[in-house]
Amino acid sequence: SGTSLSMDYNNNNKMLHLDGNNSNENAISGSIYVKNNSCTTMHHYQYQTVQDQLWMKQYNTLKDFSIQNENSYTNLKSSQRSWIVRQRKEYQNYKQGVRSTMTKERIEMLEEIGFDWSPRNTRWKRRIEELVEYKKEHGHCMVPVQYKDNPRLGRWVSTQRKYYKMYKKGNKSRITEEKIKQLTNIGFVWSRWEHTWSDGGA
Repeated sequence: SGTSLSMDYNNNNKMLHLDGNNSNENAISGSIYVKNNSCTTMHHYQYQTVQDQLWMKQYNTLKDFSIQNENSYTNLKSSQRSWIVRQRKEYQNYKQGVRSTMTKERIEMLEEIGFDWSPRNTRWKRRIEELVEYKKEHGHCMVPVQYKDNPRLGRWVSTQRKYYKMYKKGNKSRITEEKIKQLTNIGFVWSRWEHTWSDGGA
């Protein structure tokens, strides 16, 4: 016989509706409707295990939190943070063709709520954009360490110089040759002392 399950989350304007006709008593095949503002999205999803249902529970919790906190995960519970880290790891496995619990459907659902697969890369891109804007305004990339208009950019620039020194000495560093080239092309100043001395001698 068929299986039918309907759930309605009125507070967050979401609806989950599953209707299955699968002979496997442990599986439910159906459709998931996620309604947000004026946009309604339908996902076909296969519930095969209890773990899949737990995944949906975590997903809905994250979705609600993202809406209420504008995609900021700052105040998330530790259990939810652990789940997020696990999704990123499973995503990397999926992209590398390694066995993973991540699926195309899950990727699409997470991306629809603004899930960030690589916060470190996102922060890098944001700082690069801010550095480019700084150069347009000031004509150089000598961002003060204590830059009042954007303290994070000032600290980030100082940190990149530190990583660069470590890299040049052959020590383990978070900066890569690719990132060094990217910053150099923008006009990044790797040594404040050399830059100041050069200006003084000009």
